[in-house]
Amino acid sequence: VTPFHPLDYTVDHRGSCGDGVLQPGEECDDGNDDVGDSCI
Repeated sequence: VTPFHPLDYTVDHRGSCGDGVLQPGEECDDGNDDVGDSCI
């Protein structure tokens, strides 16, 4: 199964938190890097 990525998703964002893509090791990823919202 291939995960869905937005059309503007680039390789440069791979493995980064806050990119809106849930990746292995991330419990959630809401698309921002606000550490105060309990989900980065």
